[in-house]
Amino acid sequence: MIGVNSSGRSFRALAQYLESGRSGAEHVRVGWIASRNLPTEDPQLVAKIMRATAAQNLHVGQPVYHLALSFDRNDAVDRATMERVTDHVLEALKLTERQVLIVAHRDREHAHMHLLVNRVHPETGLAWDRWQDQRIVQEVLRAEEQALGLRIVRGRLAGIEERAHTPAVEKSGSHREKGRRQKPNAGLEGHYDRVKRLTTEQLENVRGREAAHSRATRLESAAARAQAADDEFRKALTRVYRDPAETWHSFSMLAGERGAAEASRMMRDRPEQFGMLLTRDAQHAFGLVRRQDDKEARIAAAFTATKGREAVEAEQALHQELSDARARRLDDVFMGSLSELYTDPRAARSEFLRLVALHGAEQAASVLATEPETLAHLRTPMDSRADLSVEALAASTAAAGLRAVEAKTADVQDLATTVRTALDEARISRTDMEAAVHREKVIRHELRSLPALSELEWQIARGADAMVTPEARTVKRAVTAPKTAATAMVKRAIRDAVVGRDDEREQ
Repeated sequence: MIGVNSSGRSFRALAQYLESGRSGAEHVRVGWIASRNLPTEDPQLVAKIMRATAAQNLHVGQPVYHLALSFDRNDAVDRATMERVTDHVLEALKLTERQVLIVAHRDREHAHMHLLVNRVHPETGLAWDRWQDQRIVQEVLRAEEQALGLRIVRGRLAGIEERAHTPAVEKSGSHREKGRRQKPNAGLEGHYDRVKRLTTEQLENVRGREAAHSRATRLESAAARAQAADDEFRKALTRVYRDPAETWHSFSMLAGERGAAEASRMMRDRPEQFGMLLTRDAQHAFGLVRRQDDKEARIAAAFTATKGREAVEAEQALHQELSDARARRLDDVFMGSLSELYTDPRAARSEFLRLVALHGAEQAASVLATEPETLAHLRTPMDSRADLSVEALAASTAAAGLRAVEAKTADVQDLATTVRTALDEARISRTDMEAAVHREKVIRHELRSLPALSELEWQIARGADAMVTPEARTVKRAVTAPKTAATAMVKRAIRDAVVGRDDEREQ
């Protein structure tokens, strides 16, 4: 199992994301919802309750605690198992008395769930301290993997005690020169920046790998489904029509003009419109009269019409899946290029899309290639790729952006070509996934040689704290204690006066 945690300010924003995704329309991805110490499981109502509870403590800048727990895709887990793991994690973190919303998603191959936790206690108003939370979560997950027989994941926090005492993380404040306090070990900050960067890259790499795997799987499944539906339709046509190939073409043309449902209805009601029906000899008038009878073909036409509709809909779904997969992949490539060029790649992408909407894709790509600084703040030359100049990187990024935009308007092709293209796209995604797996191994190997992020934060904080003189501590205690109480009273009065306005702004 993997646990990823973070803190935030807005209960409403996180609750909305967990319920309906970034687009606001992804409700189907929710598998189930549960809560702890709350009277409801409605995410939006929960957000309001949590916000009101957090208002008891004005000193908490980030009252939202978000914990995502993911199982391996081969782990056979149900809701009871997932809730068991959740409760054990909450118990170990000493959060059993806090308000918690649990949202399980089913939009990935692996089972996973999100915990929205209010750090402020509903009765005492005290804030929960995140100190060592990642270490605790990892310990619980390892124990649950053993107890439940799940795939064992070696946490990078394992062996922290040994790494914490290596020369690389020498404790700050241990070196004194005749009683003078020294600055924290500068190497700690270098390690911290490196671990922070690698951790972020690891998370993005995992997301990219999962996205590539999802694209490949969906494409392969859609291609197989479309091909099978078309084969069944062609086979059914041989039981009804003398020229199945010509009938298939006529049905496809009509479905493209009027839709699959209308074409299916017409074949069911008047099958002769699509071609000559199969007949057999039938005797009438005591065998004195023989004529051709198409009754069996008309009866079979109803079944064939249904298969025709399924074939057309499966082909349309394949076209859409191919278009979406290609667009997502090329957009990921575009975002990767923007990340190498800009300090804020998302802002650059938004500005690029704005130019596309105003002036077209060609003009937007031209602006990006020739005037990249007009979209967003560029990285410094030292941050950019050493093998490319800013001009060359901007040109390649513009080409990637143009491909990403054009992928959303791909031409519709025949089924055989679409199936081949979809399988080629799936192979590209598989290759991307393999590259991500390799990169993930490299990152894990590098992280194992470094101390954990939480340990580095502790070491840096301890070193910084060691720089404070006893006189400064005395002044700080004397001044801040009464000021804190007075400030809290003033803030509480102001909050009560403008709570209505605050509520409107939150809504």
